[in-house]
Amino acid sequence: MASMPFPIQAGMVVGGMVFLVVWRLGVRRAWRRERERERRMLLHLDKFAPLLDEDGSEVELADGDCCICLSGGGGKPVRKILCGHSFHARCLERWVQYSVERYLDIRSFVRSPPSGFLVPGSAWPSCPLCKKVLPVIDEADIKEAVSAAIHFHSAYPTRIALLH
Repeated sequence: MASMPFPIQAGMVVGGMVFLVVWRLGVRRAWRRERERERRMLLHLDKFAPLLDEDGSEVELADGDCCICLSGGGGKPVRKILCGHSFHARCLERWVQYSVERYLDIRSFVRSPPSGFLVPGSAWPSCPLCKKVLPVIDEADIKEAVSAAIHFHSAYPTRIALLH
């Protein structure tokens, strides 16, 4: 079997390297955007659910156990949210981050819930116990998600649109 001519081999190598560089830059940009979203989310979390033991005093969970990780206080930092429930700070941060990621996913994007409560079936970030909505999403993130959803649906028409 004959090998390919040198110019073709060199072109394939250069093309592959260009692809890897462009792909790596895209991954890095997506990672930075995600870190920035996380930072903004934590700033919002600090506004409505401050740490209860910032002064060094030990605070116990109101119900004895964190309903997210199902373990007792253990001297971990605690956050109390607007509805009055308290959770380990790290557990609540992970819960909110997961909820925000689900909410901002264009496939699960829904309208704002009315009257401050979770609409059944929606992915709006909410209290793990009472489902009261948590105001942790920045308007910039919502606008970005709406823009992505509009772009996605205009770039990939539905089957119904193709039939008309």
